[in-house]
Amino acid sequence: MSTLALFPRELAESVDSTDAQCTPRDLALDLGRFDLDVCSNPRSHILADRSFMLERGEDGLASRWTRPDGSPASVWCNGPYSHPDPWCERLRWHNAPWCALWKLETSTEWFRQLMANCDAWAPFRHRIEFERPGNCGVANFCSMLVWGGGWKPSKTVLARLWSPRRG
Repeated sequence: MSTLALFPRELAESVDSTDAQCTPRDLALDLGRFDLDVCSNPRSHILADRSFMLERGEDGLASRWTRPDGSPASVWCNGPYSHPDPWCERLRWHNAPWCALWKLETSTEWFRQLMANCDAWAPFRHRIEFERPGNCGVANFCSMLVWGGGWKPSKTVLARLWSPRRG
């Protein structure tokens, strides 16, 4: 199922959507640059050469995660927390560096699937203050960073996390 099928244009444009929250600017800068932000929005702080946005009618889940030359892209994903399953499955099989921000829910099937092919994951030491119009506040849940394909977190990112665990 594609992202567009899950999140119609009206939802993508809605400022009340809980799936339209941005990675905080300071964290985005610490993460470094990616070839592709697969689940972006116009307010994103992620440094990426290209991005897919529902607001532009792009379906990051159904699109190719490649560089312009066709080689696999390094990927950032802050996907929809309301339906992470297909995004985690796609990340699981991506054969290039990737990093993703998810709600910490270790008892879910999507978490189990993601752990099957990640290099490591770690919970954040503090709850993240996400950004979205009308709702900039500390999340009422814990978040985790998951990575694979040889992506490595910087020292500043590692300082935000509890000790990484192997997938």
